[in-house]
Amino acid sequence: MKLLSKITMMFVITMGVVSAATAAAANAPADDKTMKAMGVFLSNFTECGFYNTTREEMTADNENLVNFAICHLRINAWKKSFTPIPGCELGGDEKCSHGDHMVSADKVARVVKKYLDYDMKKHAGTSQYYYNKGFYYLYAADGEQTMNAVVRKVRKLDNGNFEVSSSLFNTETQDRPSTDDIHMVSVIKPYVFESKNTWSLVSTKLLKDIGDIDTEPED
Repeated sequence: MKLLSKITMMFVITMGVVSAATAAAANAPADDKTMKAMGVFLSNFTECGFYNTTREEMTADNENLVNFAICHLRINAWKKSFTPIPGCELGGDEKCSHGDHMVSADKVARVVKKYLDYDMKKHAGTSQYYYNKGFYYLYAADGEQTMNAVVRKVRKLDNGNFEVSSSLFNTETQDRPSTDDIHMVSVIKPYVFESKNTWSLVSTKLLKDIGDIDTEPED
């Protein structure tokens, strides 16, 4: 009986050590490579102006999904995603009344699936983009200034998601944020997309007005 008690006690102690180690690992800071990748992931939203939103809000509004996906493709994959409409570079043609380039609805849906883990099945035009027979139409234009995220702190939540605190900077005027201040807090969910480990957005919240963030060029 005493032997059994000793064995039981050793088991309890061992499990306690394992549990403590597991908890410590869960709360350990993310490595630099992971934090950089998280920053790139979040920058796909910030560069398109999505600083304050949730997955529920975005997926409830088809216009948000289309605007986000097309913005993302314009910034990151213009040549691969958009097809010029023959003759539209000359202008004045009726077929150019909605744009001089088009992008397939499949490419738009893929972006939505990749970053929000949402199957976009309905397509329609928005206030910015005309839609017809599987394609969105738009005019080529210069890109606007964008804000990117640099991750400062990562905390793993009890449900397995990550709370990510970031600083923002203007990519047109800066190479990095001017301070270590936290400008945005996001929650992202581990996710496998096309056999690759990534994340999907749960929510993101801006802690400071964009206009109040220092975007002045470095001296």
